[in-house]
Parts: sequence; C-alpha cells; structure tokens
Amino acid sequence: MYTNQPLRQFVDRLVYGKLAFNQDPLKDFLQFLTRKPELDTLKRIVTMLADMVDVSQAMLLLKNGDGYLTVVTAIGIDPNTFALEEFRLPDRPLLRSVERRRAQDIEKLFPSFCWAEMLIPITIRDEQVGILAFSRPGPDGYFNARQVSFLEQAAQVLAVGTENVLLFESGRKMARQILVVREQERKRVSMQLHDEPLHQVTYATAVLDHMLMKQLPDCSGQEGSDEPELASKLTAVAAHLREAAVSLRNICTNLYLPFQDQGLKVAVEEVLEHFSHEYGVQSTVEYVGAEEMFAQVSAKASRAVGRVLNGALLNVIKHAPGADVHVALSCEDNTLTLTVSDNGPGSHIADLSYTELLRRGHLGLIGMFEWAQYAGGQLEVLPNEPTGVTVVFQCPL
Repeated sequence: MYTNQPLRQFVDRLVYGKLAFNQDPLKDFLQFLTRKPELDTLKRIVTMLADMVDVSQAMLLLKNGDGYLTVVTAIGIDPNTFALEEFRLPDRPLLRSVERRRAQDIEKLFPSFCWAEMLIPITIRDEQVGILAFSRPGPDGYFNARQVSFLEQAAQVLAVGTENVLLFESGRKMARQILVVREQERKRVSMQLHDEPLHQVTYATAVLDHMLMKQLPDCSGQEGSDEPELASKLTAVAAHLREAAVSLRNICTNLYLPFQDQGLKVAVEEVLEHFSHEYGVQSTVEYVGAEEMFAQVSAKASRAVGRVLNGALLNVIKHAPGADVHVALSCEDNTLTLTVSDNGPGSHIADLSYTELLRRGHLGLIGMFEWAQYAGGQLEVLPNEPTGVTVVFQCPL
C-alpha cells in the first residue's frame, strides 16, 4: 500500500475519512488571513473546516472588547437562539464522547453546546479568547486522531489570525473615534468662521454698499471730482468682499454640513442640491416609510447618512461624470436604508474588500465604511445592473 499511491489514498479515506489532512489547507488559511485580516475571513475558514471534516454544525466564538464571548459565525445554528451561559473556557480540546467519564469537569461547558461533539479553545499568548465548536462528523460519526490533530492546528492558525483581526478591528475603532473627534473639531472651526470672519466680511460689504448708494451718488457730471474714481474702487472692493464671503461660506459648508443637525430629509435634499448646483449632478430621490419614522431618526444616523451620501456622490463625480443618480431612503422594519445608484460605466471598487480598499488608497470609501460603523450599521458597494455602482447603507433605527 505504500508503493501504490491510489491504494494508499483509498486506505487513507477509509481509515481517516474523506480527506487525508496535510499542511496545505493550513498554509492557505494563513495566506487568507494575511491578505484579508477581517472577521469575514475567519467565517470563511470555519466554513471550510466544517466542510473538510463533514460536520453539519459549527460555531466560532470570540471575546469582545468587554471580555464576553460573542458569536462570530455559526453554521447550521441560528445564533439568535443560541443561549450562551457564563462558563470557564477549556484549556485543551474536549471531545464529548471521550470526556463522559469526567462529567463534573465539563458540565458547565457542553450544556451550552448541546449539539457539539468537540470544543477547541482559541488561545493567544496563553490567554483563552474564544472557542471553536463542531458537531459530530456525518450522522453518527466520530472524530479520529488525525482529524483532531488537524483541527487543533487549524485552531492555532485561527488564533494567530484572530490576533491580527483584533488588532485590525482595534485600529478601525480608533479610526472611528478620530472620525468623531475630527467631526466635532470641524463643527467648531466652521462655527467660528461663520460667526466671526464671515459676519465681519458681510458687515463690511453692507457698509460699502450703503456708502455707494447713499453717500456717493452718481457724480459723473461733476468736473474735477474724485468721487467717481472712489466709487469705482469701492465697488470693486465690495465685489471682492462678496466673493470672499461666498468662499468662506463654502469652506464652512465643506468643513461641516450644517443641515446634518436639521433632520434626515433636509440632510439628503441639501446634499443633492449642493451637488446639483456645484457639479451638475442629475438626481432623483425616493422616500419609503411613514413620515413619523423619518422624524425619529437619531442625529448620529442622520449624520452618517449625510456623509455616506456625500461620499457616494463624490465617487460618481470622480468615476462616472455625467451619470444620473437615484437615491432611495427607507425607514421600515426598524431599519434605515440608504441606496445610491448610478448608471455610469461601473467600477472595480465594487469587487474589493475593506482591506483591499485600504491597501489601494480608496480613503473616501474607507471613510464611508467607518461612518456606517459609527452609526452601528454596515455598508456595501455593489455592481449595478446593467451598468454603474450601487452603495447600500443600513443601520438600526
């Protein structure tokens, strides 16, 4: 059997299951986590592991920032019905069929996983940060020694990946905090510019206009008078001041969108009006839901909608100039949904993950993702049919 490769593969499958485990999948898992250190990658790996050992139920739980276990991904189990009790994390892999003799040691573990046959701890630097759980392979099967060894190694890979993911998520959390602080600072600077220099420029313009209208009438018929030249100069100065006032007002608006604090619909309509006036973007807007639902949207969600819509329209200007835009805003089933679709030529960004967007420097989209997270929601960038891009932002009401 050791000289006949087909026979050896047959015996391996007969003794060890449908897959003779080796290091290749583990190398693939490491590459996945290196390229994309995100929770979605952990979910993908757990799904692959469940398929490899032929189990119908699997679950990965990790500690959150408060130290409590939370469900990252669940296969064959509704996570909303999963009752997670407080218990001590195992310090080694546990098999239900093997550990029955030590019922007192595991009675606080398996009751929360009544479907599980195996529990494997996820350990980072001697600290247990999660659990990987699997049901029995097949209808009545058991894990063999090779499967147990492979899953232990896979758990170690997940531990390394989890540390990278936690660091990555911590960086994203810090970025959101910076986003909020920066927004507050922009609001402060915008208000200072509006309340001080802009008012002063507006007042000076009004004084000059008054002088030109009341104190310096048309003196073109008076010979030897300097007043016509003075009036001309003052008119030019007033025009410059008006241009300065417009520039200051635009700076204030770009620093902080004041309509964010005036309600959701006002925020959407003002953003669309700004892009129509400044860039000629042709857009339509559709509202779905009761009027009172829109009035109940929080300031945080309204601010996120305004920023996501602003970012989506900036991308239209950059990647699909001249495209028409359709905006839909709905408040239904306790969910706020913003959809921004264009009929442009489309973009490759719809196929990129968050990590790839960050790696390629799409900071505008990164900001949109962070604003969505700030409001407790999520953002998706999807290809529009037949052409164009659709941005979907959802958050709870």
